[in-house]
Amino acid sequence: FYLCDKENGEFFNEEDQWLVETMAGYAALAIAGAELRVQQSRLKLLEERERIAMELHDGIIQSLYALGMHIDLLRTENKPIDGEQLTPVIIGLNEVIED
Repeated sequence: FYLCDKENGEFFNEEDQWLVETMAGYAALAIAGAELRVQQSRLKLLEERERIAMELHDGIIQSLYALGMHIDLLRTENKPIDGEQLTPVIIGLNEVIED
């Protein structure tokens, strides 16, 4: 707040001081409320990012597990593995990498 002389030239009294202090208190509350809303917005954004990261992480793990099972199945057939049999695995790995 900026205070200057009163228009009528009188000095400030206790009532004036109380009014200015009260207004300063309300201003401080308004500023604190605005800062709290900013912090809440940031927290909400961080929580959303964390949720998305967990979903991506879970999806990637599931995809890798499925690809591993596919490779195990090919391995247990006891015959040579050709490139055509590995194509779905390679495509799956590329998709996981892109995600």
